[in-house]
Amino acid sequence: MIVVLAILALGMGIEVLGKAFISHPGPPEEFHRYSLPFSFPSSGFSTGNSFPSGHSFRSVFLTVIALSYAGKNKKMMMAWITFAAVMLISRVSLGEHWTSDVVGGATLGLILGSFSRGIKDHAVAD
Repeated sequence: MIVVLAILALGMGIEVLGKAFISHPGPPEEFHRYSLPFSFPSSGFSTGNSFPSGHSFRSVFLTVIALSYAGKNKKMMMAWITFAAVMLISRVSLGEHWTSDVVGGATLGLILGSFSRGIKDHAVAD
């Protein structure tokens, strides 16, 4: 479990580096599809860039890990896949990210999640 958390932290570091060094501004405010009279408290930071999407990375990473524990429970598998799909779609439909941001974050989550899953499977086999 510690290794999986370390890989998640690595992915979040990659996300921060991507946002710090890849000039890719997010959608303008007029694309945002919600209007809240308040701002949620956040410990996040803003670089002005949006690639890759952190929500997409973490959602797909968590889904890949969860699917390795779901076994053959089809309802559980569909619930996790639906969770990830809704998160990915919501990032674009709410105007928070471009599609390329979401694809980048999801790809990072899929790669690191699969790597973590492989380490878990390898450790169980030993």
